[in-house]
Amino acid sequence: MRIRFLYRSVVGFVLRVLHRDKYAAPQESHSGPSALASLVLALTVMNRALDGVPIPGIQGAITALLEVVRTLRHVDENAQEFAYLREKVLLIDREIVQPLSDPTMCANVPQSLQTDIENLVKDLRDIARTCQSYVRRSSMEKFFGYAEDIAILESLNRQMDDALKWLTTRGVISLRIEAEAVRRRMITDLLNRLPHAQARYDAGVRNQASGCLEGTRTTLLQAIQHWIDDANPQAPQVFWLCGLAGTGKSTVAQTVAETLQKSNRLGASFFFSRDEAERRNPLLLFSSIAYQLAWFHTSFQRCIASSLESNPDLGRAVMRTQLEKLIIEPLQKVPINEAPRSSVVIVIDALDECNDVDR
Repeated sequence: MRIRFLYRSVVGFVLRVLHRDKYAAPQESHSGPSALASLVLALTVMNRALDGVPIPGIQGAITALLEVVRTLRHVDENAQEFAYLREKVLLIDREIVQPLSDPTMCANVPQSLQTDIENLVKDLRDIARTCQSYVRRSSMEKFFGYAEDIAILESLNRQMDDALKWLTTRGVISLRIEAEAVRRRMITDLLNRLPHAQARYDAGVRNQASGCLEGTRTTLLQAIQHWIDDANPQAPQVFWLCGLAGTGKSTVAQTVAETLQKSNRLGASFFFSRDEAERRNPLLLFSSIAYQLAWFHTSFQRCIASSLESNPDLGRAVMRTQLEKLIIEPLQKVPINEAPRSSVVIVIDALDECNDVDR
């Protein structure tokens, strides 16, 4: 009789557990897993105690009940997992989706990242709908479908992890790209505010300028080329071309500049002219050279921009300061592994045509 009574009690308890989420108060659900664990232990002990008891079918019934209770434990675990997953969805929505829906925030988010966030929102809503459909199912549906629910939970968790990993990776990449774009815009703005003259060898105001005729001045041009190609660090850093007016110095300089441009070795050029205001202004020499050097090589650009960030008015300083702060010091800061591999040449022509030769 005791055994029969205990058996009926166990069956009654199992039935109550099956229906607890339908009839029990919300706070009682927290004690479910603990009660089920106790019941599994009790049934296991009972099953072993009844070993050898001559009551037909009792051990089979206890074993069946044990399987039922174990299944209930899986159902409870599934319920907790669905609840946790739903909380995770709500957290992401609150901490990521809603803030990024703010128009002021969206204005600073790259369009590609916004698209990824929209895809994440769609995935989150799908997960939330699946969790909600689980909540609406009956206890018996949850009981008999626990194995399928485990597979669904694994799939949803993978989907959630993949979505978050992709968002994180893509977001970091996109934000870095955007940060780099912002940085480049700032550098461009700094450089464009640097005073510079239209005095390059190919400036529009010099559309009549021309180089040496083919086959002429070959000895001088070869000497200049030899000086350019000389890798000896002890070689002179300046090639001074002097001569009487009208002897073709500007023509040679034009030819050298054109040749260097073709081999991507012309860092900057400045052709003075007494006939044009900005091209005869010596105060524009070093700032113009610095401007051209900045656009010649990215490593030069970064170091020159850094100097301008510290002092945006360097382009209006005295010439000695311009030379030191805009050219010499920035170029000395360029890492060796980032510097151009071949010599970079600056061509300056007609110094005698600037306003103040004494400068």
